[in-house]
Amino acid sequence: MAGRGMLDPPTAVSSNRVLKYTSEEGWAPGTEPLHASKSGKSGAGLAASFARAMADAEPDVTIGLIPCAVGGTPLARWRKGGDLYEQAVNRTRKALRDGTLKGILWHQGEDDSKREESARTYGDRLTQMGREFGTRYAAAMQRLQESK
Repeated sequence: MAGRGMLDPPTAVSSNRVLKYTSEEGWAPGTEPLHASKSGKSGAGLAASFARAMADAEPDVTIGLIPCAVGGTPLARWRKGGDLYEQAVNRTRKALRDGTLKGILWHQGEDDSKREESARTYGDRLTQMGREFGTRYAAAMQRLQESK
């Protein structure tokens, strides 16, 4: 979900109740681009507009985004034991010190569309990955609640 869309003033502006977790492990206004791109192609993605809509629908809630996307990566790297899974879990664990995880936006998988077999099995593998994340985050949320 590392955005590539063109940025213009309306997409660059954040709601004051939309934040992003930065690479420096702190919170900043949730302006685009949310991700730092290694390719230099950062732009607008779906997360900020989704978060602004959620903030509009829930006026008493601050929405925190935890960008973890890496464009062009296969699902295997996001499965339990994969490097991107571990990075996402670690970033989320640190960000959860300040809030509660309510959902995950997923917009990855273009690499898996290159081969018919990986494209055909993508749904099942994504479902399993969701279970792996869910199990990991449920345990983290429980520990955080017990420590408060």
